[in-house]
Amino acid sequence: MEFEFYAQVGDVSTRRAWRRPNLISVTDWWKEFQFEPDLHLFEVWLCGSYIEKKLGVYGGFPNDLDVVLTGPITNNTKLKRLLDRGMQIGFDNGLLVDMFWSSEVIALMDEFKPYANIRNGLSLTKYTNGKVEQNHYSGDEIYPLGDGLHQFVYYNQSKSFKKMRYRQDTGQYAGIAVKAEDFFS
Repeated sequence: MEFEFYAQVGDVSTRRAWRRPNLISVTDWWKEFQFEPDLHLFEVWLCGSYIEKKLGVYGGFPNDLDVVLTGPITNNTKLKRLLDRGMQIGFDNGLLVDMFWSSEVIALMDEFKPYANIRNGLSLTKYTNGKVEQNHYSGDEIYPLGDGLHQFVYYNQSKSFKKMRYRQDTGQYAGIAVKAEDFFS
């Protein structure tokens, strides 16, 4: 029986199933992504379970690489292109890159404060051998921004914040976020 796989976020799709992130796939992703035009407009942060496992105390098995862009947005088209390319390069390297722009890096928050994320899609859809899974991104408010971007505003603790805080409180996370250029230098 042939293995069937398809995944899509916004305009980005793949038929290549991804594996858990490892240093080779993550480094291969960065070797290509770091040269994207307009990347210099943003700071690129790595956070979540992959970084917590590499640099912290997390003992679980990461499923993806969490990448957060921060900084002023001067052009939605450029941001959309970076988000699409970051995910596509990940897919091309057998890696799921959960990438978005954020007004805050929640891993660095001592206390919750309202923040906003901008994503290049409303959901991640995955099809594997006839089974469809959809992960709809959520927020207290959601706004279409045009150019294929969507803003998710969080006035209350988001699901991601609660998961991160739980892992910190139970000693699974140390609260690490590192700039990509520092991690790979």
